[in-house]
Amino acid sequence: MREEVSSSLTPGATMNSQQELELLALLQEVGPQTLEKLVRLSGWSASQVLLIVDHLSRSGEITLQRIGVEYQVSLNRVVA
Repeated sequence: MREEVSSSLTPGATMNSQQELELLALLQEVGPQTLEKLVRLSGWSASQVLLIVDHLSRSGEITLQRIGVEYQVSLNRVVA
C-alpha cells in the first residue's frame, strides 16, 4: 500500500512547484482520484489540494472531470 505523501505545506502556506510535483507523482502512482481522495492520500487540507489542482489544471498538467457530484482528477498526458 502507498505511504502517505509527506507535506511541507503548513497552515496558511502557499503552493510551490514541490507540492505540484508531489501531486503529479501521486497521480502517476495511484491513477485518477477524486478531490476528496487526494486530500486523504496527500495529508494536505482541502484548500491546499484545491489550490494545487487549480494551478495544474490551468497549466494543462491535469484534467478535472465531473462524475456525479464529485470531480475526478487525472493526469493529462498526451501519448505521441
